[in-house]
Amino acid sequence: MKMYRYLLLSVFLFAGCAAITPYERTIQQGQLIEDATLEQIQVGMSLTEVQQLLGQSTITESSSNRIDYAIDRGDRVELLSIFHDGSQVVDIQ
Repeated sequence: MKMYRYLLLSVFLFAGCAAITPYERTIQQGQLIEDATLEQIQVGMSLTEVQQLLGQSTITESSSNRIDYAIDRGDRVELLSIFHDGSQVVDIQ
C-alpha cells in the first residue's frame, strides 16, 4: 500500500512539472528604426549621413557596395539595403 502512495505521489509531481513552462526571453533581431527616420534616407546622401540617422549596420560585407539593415517590425524582420558608390547612396531597396 505504501508503494502505491509513492507511485501516485510521483505521478502527480511529474504531471505538475510538465505544466510549468520555462521563461522565454525575447531577443531583439535587427534595429528599432521608426518609419519617419527611414523616410529621411534619400539617394545622394553621404554614407556618414545615413549612419547618423540609422546607426552602424549590424550586417556588413566589406567587398560589397551595399549596406544592409535588419529592421525589427515586432512580428517580422525586414531587410533594408542601401546601395552606394563608395561615398553616396545610389539606390534604396
